[in-house]
Amino acid sequence: MFEIIYFSPYYVPETHEEIILLLNKIKLIHGIKWREIVVTKYPTLAIKNVSLSERDVYNRYLKPASRIIRKCLEALSMNGINVRIENVSHKFRSRSGNYHVAGSIAILSNGRVLCALRGRDEVMSFLKRLLERGPSFLNELLPDKDITPSELSEQSITWKYREKLISSGYLVFLNVKHNILAKGEKLNYLFSPDADIIAIRNNKIIGIEVKGERITKSTLGLEQIYVGLGETLLYLINPVIFEYSYKSYDGGIFNKVYLLIPKLPSCCEKILIKLISDLKFVGLITLNDGTIVEPATNPYLNPEKKHLFLANIQSLSRYM
Repeated sequence: MFEIIYFSPYYVPETHEEIILLLNKIKLIHGIKWREIVVTKYPTLAIKNVSLSERDVYNRYLKPASRIIRKCLEALSMNGINVRIENVSHKFRSRSGNYHVAGSIAILSNGRVLCALRGRDEVMSFLKRLLERGPSFLNELLPDKDITPSELSEQSITWKYREKLISSGYLVFLNVKHNILAKGEKLNYLFSPDADIIAIRNNKIIGIEVKGERITKSTLGLEQIYVGLGETLLYLINPVIFEYSYKSYDGGIFNKVYLLIPKLPSCCEKILIKLISDLKFVGLITLNDGTIVEPATNPYLNPEKKHLFLANIQSLSRYM
């Protein structure tokens, strides 16, 4: 089943309306549904409230499907559609790191992103061809199974678990790195490794290191386990640099830390659970079974450092 997402608005009002008109015609004639995700406001357009930021759309829909999107762009070019064949990072981000998603569209197949297009020429030429040919045109773009993006990639898992945490009342921040370049903030922090998920509820902070599925013959699927455990241990003292009003603070901010993986490798599931349980201060979560190992409280927790972190939580707004 195919679906189109329009990340609105396109900043030229006439083009914005033309895109919507074409999408409605495609739905009427060919039954291909579309939906709108508002990513930014524009003064001259009566746009609804913003649904997701351009950054969130990029991280949730585009970046995880970067490989398949490029393959689809190549297929479109061979079909006579005028597209720029380039990486997702080049297509939807500037050299300065800004996100440029507004006005673009994504094509989904069975809920997975198949392709994404940006710019008037790309979007309009694609929609006109789709209106002319219908679903058969999209079927020609479907890739081989071996390049279909995994639902168990690190990015996909992070977003799935984010939704679960939010529904449980947590305030959630993703891929938290640092605020070294920020101006006017009393709190300076640097996370190393980056904190994949920071979740806060009832004055408690948990840190979650996320690892996606990566099975290789040489490691029996263990690579993500031992890499993930090492990084999760460092969460106990994260952020490694923490300064407030020119004073440095040691210790950690997390009450508890966890490793989140899709599933345990069947070769040694029981012994891995015992190993992680014996570590005591690292918890284990899998997508299917939830929390398998509950960790003890972080022995390196610095209450004063945690208090300052929570008191200045607005400095993490860029990571929501």
